[in-house]
Amino acid sequence: MSLKKSDIPSKPAFHITFLKNFYIFKRDIKKFCFFKILVPFRYALAKRRPIEDNKVIFLEISSSRLSDNYKILFNRLESEYDLDIHVHFLEREHSDKAELYKRQLAYIKDAATAKYIIMSDSYNFTGALRKRRGQHIINLWHACGAFKRFGFSIADKKFGMDYSEMKRFPLHPEYDFVTVSSPEITWAYAEAMGKEKTPSMIRPLGVSRTDIFYDDSFKVSAREHLLRLFPEIGDRKVILYAPTFRGHINRAETPDMLSIPYFYEHFKDKYVLLFNHHPFVKSRPAVSGDLSGFARDMTGLMSIEELLCITDICISDYSSLIFEYSLFEKPMIFYAYDLANYFDWRGFYYSYDELTPGPVFSTNAEMISYIEHIDTLFDRSVVTRFKERFMSACDGHATERIISELFGNDIEHLKRPAPLTGDFSQVPHQAPQYYEYYSRLDFLKKIEHIFTSEYEKAIKRDIIKGSVCLMTDEYTDGDIFYSLEKELSRDPGFTVTPDISVSKENAAEYARALATAEYIIASGQPYLLRMIDVRPETKLIEAESSSLPLYNKWNASRMFRVSYLREEMLRFPVKASFSAVMDGSGGLNVPENYDSLSPALSGSIYSDNLTDESYIKESRGAVIRLCPEAEDQTLIFLDLTPRPELRLILRDLLIGIYEEFAGSAKCLVTPAILPLVPEFMQGFVLCPEESLRSAIESEDESFTPEEMSGLADLLTEMRLIAASGIIISDYSDIAPAALKTDKRLIIYAPDISTYEMESELKPEVMKFLDSFFAASVSDLKDMIRIGCSDEEKIAAGFIRDNFLKDNASRILIDKIMK
Repeated sequence: MSLKKSDIPSKPAFHITFLKNFYIFKRDIKKFCFFKILVPFRYALAKRRPIEDNKVIFLEISSSRLSDNYKILFNRLESEYDLDIHVHFLEREHSDKAELYKRQLAYIKDAATAKYIIMSDSYNFTGALRKRRGQHIINLWHACGAFKRFGFSIADKKFGMDYSEMKRFPLHPEYDFVTVSSPEITWAYAEAMGKEKTPSMIRPLGVSRTDIFYDDSFKVSAREHLLRLFPEIGDRKVILYAPTFRGHINRAETPDMLSIPYFYEHFKDKYVLLFNHHPFVKSRPAVSGDLSGFARDMTGLMSIEELLCITDICISDYSSLIFEYSLFEKPMIFYAYDLANYFDWRGFYYSYDELTPGPVFSTNAEMISYIEHIDTLFDRSVVTRFKERFMSACDGHATERIISELFGNDIEHLKRPAPLTGDFSQVPHQAPQYYEYYSRLDFLKKIEHIFTSEYEKAIKRDIIKGSVCLMTDEYTDGDIFYSLEKELSRDPGFTVTPDISVSKENAAEYARALATAEYIIASGQPYLLRMIDVRPETKLIEAESSSLPLYNKWNASRMFRVSYLREEMLRFPVKASFSAVMDGSGGLNVPENYDSLSPALSGSIYSDNLTDESYIKESRGAVIRLCPEAEDQTLIFLDLTPRPELRLILRDLLIGIYEEFAGSAKCLVTPAILPLVPEFMQGFVLCPEESLRSAIESEDESFTPEEMSGLADLLTEMRLIAASGIIISDYSDIAPAALKTDKRLIIYAPDISTYEMESELKPEVMKFLDSFFAASVSDLKDMIRIGCSDEEKIAAGFIRDNFLKDNASRILIDKIMK
């Protein structure tokens, strides 16, 4: 058959080729200026300072929290050695250019003086930084084995970069070593990383995160965690479907060809089906409600390590998790319906059929048939041989070998007398970004010079009888003193200096007021308070902002115990010299948070605001003024904690509420939550602070400048609680204040088990809130519709009587200040 002229591909038009080449040229010029000039120059400036022998940096390129690749090593170093450990989160795929640049500059400044730098991924930004003499850099590569090709191995493929571009802008610096899971695969990593000339750099020391699979207590806790999240499982076995993503990272999609109804029909009595999708995937297929007793999406609710421990049959495709799962020597199935397309897209280091230690199927029917006869068809020896070939260095002692190889005897003098207990892997996630950290430290040092010198001069004066200074810490709004200031203003024996937003202009005047104050009432541990030793004639009183002490703070926090923000803690130490402490715990919090005991009073002056009619009226009025569509509607405040898992939790929650209450209610959120709200929920979900920002930016003439300034002070967390009738919370320690009135508190926290392990939630305090938990979105809707149960009323009464006493401000004045 002859070809027609139309069948022959034509060359693109000249102008299209020209524009494409011009775009590539322009892109390369930008990259050259950044990676070859700016980054090395800024690094050269930072390298003028000496290397700090005890500084260790972990670099997270994409994740917003410490990844599993680091956790065991991070915890071992923090618990056993007194090191100065930092973590930098670049969040490359989720930060805009300006934010990413700030984070990169902070890393450059910090990394230049670090003796040890630990990575687990690649980035041409880090490839542009040359290792200093005396510095050690390692890469704990984030995947086991050698499955999908990457790096130079996919140069010029659809998924990969141009080979010439990778040579010009390398992804990898000069490492001391890269850890891999066995000697078998060192060649693949040397090829992928362009280290063929130094192949000894690739070392089969094992993968640190796999050590957890040899911890029997972890396996037990993983099963317990599953039972808490999925109690319907009973004694059924677990099938895990854990596919990798398709497409490019920034547009990652997950396969949805596995038929849940088909699996349910065959296995509902013997198995449950769990899903774990790749973290790059933003949209995941939903499990219908009628199948929720059989199938569950556990992405983000359990770690992949937990899931592998409790899985009896693993279904995957091209994911490297099969290497970790082989350590259990259990059945694996490979659902590779798009194998030909995926191979063309990315390719493999070994023949796919030769590599896979289990059957490869392209249909649901084949998988189901195999599982039905798995007892006779599964050949364990195939998995054992696979494990010995690709995972021989993962024997439960990889972390020990890595520490020995990286540090040698250099850190023995920093060994702690006794190891600290606990999981510290959440600590860096709770800390500020390092560019914010350095900026804040620089600001505080400037303030300290002004503030302390003025305070030292002013304490030579006499105390002013009845003078009261109020000060909040950097995490609490000034509303905490709203009711207290009212009470003090009614008593002619007191004069009040209100809290300030400290600056170089007002620091000296405030220092003089503090120096002559008879009483200083502080919320938490403000930095100004850490700068001085309060004169003994002044009574220092702490008034906690939390309604219930759900978290450890100050001396009891993990961040404090490992001195994570070391420079700040040495320069501005947390002090424990309070004459008295008032918080919602009635003293429960005091012995944990402070080195010495102080008299404790029960009650929250912050929650007093909710019984003040003018406060409630002002708060609701501000919301209606900014969001007129909220008038005559039931207001539901979503007082939720930002975290990676929240996006999907929030989506399910909002859809459920919208279906039931769209005509009669509106949801309020804070700016931190707004980006997680699906676009189609705009109009139902309102953010008063965002409305105010839009009014300011558009110079809305319906608001006067004075009104805008006043409204900005009326949008705090407690103000939104006051304006709302229903508060849906998860881990807020302020939200329980709603129980002081007839407002509804509902707690929706499907990831409570994971969050509780990672954060510092106190289970003995959380139990007081058990009655307010909604087990599901359906349960939550019922709680809104039906109203308070008798159990909730009893629990609310107990919390009011023991933690939220009426008129706590008056109690403070009468018992401590008079």
